[in-house]
Amino acid sequence: MELFQRPFLLFLIAPILILLFYQWKQNPYGPIFSIRSDRFEKLDTSIWIELRKTSLFVSETFVYVSMIFLVIAAAGPGSKYTLTPDSTQGIDIMIALDISGSMVNSYDFLPKNRLSVSKDLLKQFIQKRLYDRIGIVVFAGAAYLQSPLSSDRFALEELISETSNEDIEEQGTAIGDALVLSTYRL
Repeated sequence: MELFQRPFLLFLIAPILILLFYQWKQNPYGPIFSIRSDRFEKLDTSIWIELRKTSLFVSETFVYVSMIFLVIAAAGPGSKYTLTPDSTQGIDIMIALDISGSMVNSYDFLPKNRLSVSKDLLKQFIQKRLYDRIGIVVFAGAAYLQSPLSSDRFALEELISETSNEDIEEQGTAIGDALVLSTYRL
């Protein structure tokens, strides 16, 4: 949908059209300027007059069309873009992912460990949440924000794929810190 930033300027087209109509009523071919040249005197005068009338009519029409386009450009045509959505259909979700040594060293789901299975399930979950913003907090002995709330599915999946137990040096399971940080980021 085309919009104008200053639509009131479009009213200036009316006086231009009135002036064009008035001039055309007074003299349909515009004023005839006296151009004298030895070359043109040899031409038949009726051809010369018709040629001058046509060229003046075209040039004056071009001037009026140019003025109309100038008014349209001054009105600021363009599409309206907003950087933030007007309304959201989804919800905000923060995911706390345990990357402690117990997740890596437990092979409950052979041949994979708990961390790789959790990462695969999170990727599937993120793909299904089309309208939601999702953030990630990783924790072991401490909790860290891996990603703030985002709608970028590809970036979230990439962050989850690259997450490993070596990201946090402190060992342990600080689930309370992860919940507090997740709640704070919501």
